[in-house]
Amino acid sequence: MLAETAHMVGLKELRCAFKQFDCDGDGKITLDELKEGMKTLLGEKLKKGELEEILSDIDLNKDGNIDFDGEPGAGELGLGGSVGGESSGKV
Repeated sequence: MLAETAHMVGLKELRCAFKQFDCDGDGKITLDELKEGMKTLLGEKLKKGELEEILSDIDLNKDGNIDFDGEPGAGELGLGGSVGGESSGKV
């Protein structure tokens, strides 16, 4: 689903949205950054379990963060040409 969304929205827009959530600019969205972004950017105050579920669904390399390095072709967010749904763990 994320790959379909990315193709509809575009990589540039997806990168912009990612940067808004990535408060410290380190290229990763942590659980705390996800929580803050959901609250301030989207007006959603979610419970810890809900945030952990979102993070778990998107964190393909299971490092506890959502990664985005902007390189098309390999993707944490499922943007690349991965085989069998697997990816390198970054976008």
